[in-house]
Amino acid sequence: MRRYFTRIVALALVLFCSHSASLQAQSADGNAMRFSGALGLNTKYNSNLELSDTGGAERKDAFIGEPTADLRLAKSWGPDWWLDLSFAGQANLHTEHTEENWYFNRGHLSLGRVFGENSANLSSEVRYFTEPQDDRYDFVRHTGLLSYKRVFSPLWQARLGYQNITTQYPQSPSLDYFVNGAFVEVRTTWSFNLSTYYSYDLQSYEGTADPQENNPNPAPEDGLRHTLRLGFDWLAPPRHVLNGTYTFQNDQSEDEGLEIGEFEGHEESQDNEAEFGLTKHKATLLYSFRLNRRTTISAYEEWIYKNFDPDDKLVPPKPGRTDILFLSAVHAKYKWTDAWRLKFRYLFRMNNSSASGEDYTDHIIFIGPEYSF
Repeated sequence: MRRYFTRIVALALVLFCSHSASLQAQSADGNAMRFSGALGLNTKYNSNLELSDTGGAERKDAFIGEPTADLRLAKSWGPDWWLDLSFAGQANLHTEHTEENWYFNRGHLSLGRVFGENSANLSSEVRYFTEPQDDRYDFVRHTGLLSYKRVFSPLWQARLGYQNITTQYPQSPSLDYFVNGAFVEVRTTWSFNLSTYYSYDLQSYEGTADPQENNPNPAPEDGLRHTLRLGFDWLAPPRHVLNGTYTFQNDQSEDEGLEIGEFEGHEESQDNEAEFGLTKHKATLLYSFRLNRRTTISAYEEWIYKNFDPDDKLVPPKPGRTDILFLSAVHAKYKWTDAWRLKFRYLFRMNNSSASGEDYTDHIIFIGPEYSF
């Protein structure tokens, strides 16, 4: 798994080395190239590193070093073409309670073409994630997206597209699967700086494991997933921002309900894309308030209800499982110069499950400087 991380870091270093030339690249015909980013070095305390059962004896806390990097290279060709390359990386450096480091990295490429007020976009994203103390669920995921946006008026617009997702688990090939799907999204703009959006996704997925090999708990052979999202963004000048979403998902798998791993990256969300055979409701609310020109405070709430299908093929049948997950986070950011910021975060997360041994609570405290350029 380390080779994936090494390749991603190498790409980031190439982009970083092009920083000086990128800042100066401005041609006579108006084409431009711009490089920007942020580097952080944080200290983090996690009270329940492996999300053990609330009453379990194996619950471990940990102090963790967390270097981060966010890099972006933007290029435009006249008024119609643009290209975005970005990399986001996070390393969690182990302590005495963990035997290895773990990582979350994301590389993203986006190519766009403008047609008057309308636009087309082709994007490719690779995510690499390792779970602490559980190599079985380390994964690499590629998401390809082709979309077209049509602006009908200043008040509303629509976007539709096709997506392809491939997920591979190098330590557990029987969990590999791929997804093909289509989506449509409508966005409306109202008075008082309020906008709303409504989207529907239809996805078909298929596991790559050979049914004849009798692998334990492989990815489902095939299934169909329906997802409905509603959301709003409200910019209340001069200092307030409020965002909210509601998601309903119905996943119809040929097999029983299945969850691969527990979460997939940053701790700021408990959602998981690698879930099959379930009904899910998710609601989020994000509020941000700028106290002054240096200090911003925000609060994020997330609630997820999951009902996994039972396994009727077993004798006796295996009952379904219900999880109720809650996450609450408070963020503070202080900007003491144009380039330097101090960031603080407190996060609480929990799960209340109908299955034995799946309950947990966790507290995370995070503080560290960040340099942006």
